[in-house]
Amino acid sequence: FFQEFRDTDRATSLARLQELRNNRWINEGTQWYRLDFVLYNPNVGLFCAVNMKMEFDNTGIVIPEIETETMGSTINSTWTDRVRLGLEICTVVFWAIYVVVYTR
Repeated sequence: FFQEFRDTDRATSLARLQELRNNRWINEGTQWYRLDFVLYNPNVGLFCAVNMKMEFDNTGIVIPEIETETMGSTINSTWTDRVRLGLEICTVVFWAIYVVVYTR
């Protein structure tokens, strides 16, 4: 089961979480929680995608895991970025041609 919390209001999100508990979607048998969100820092032009996961073992051990990925928001801002984009497009086109020709 997958539930998105796109509400900006904390009270609404807590009410939806309580509804999941009341309907027994979340209880003592829940094996893991996962929280994904994206942050943006306009001062440096960077996005940061964060994936936090809490896994609950049968013996009561909690295994936390956090993954982050930082990405720049200024794509194709320099000449070398544009050359790289062109080469990546050529690679995808040649790959697609290869797949079409050799799967017939």
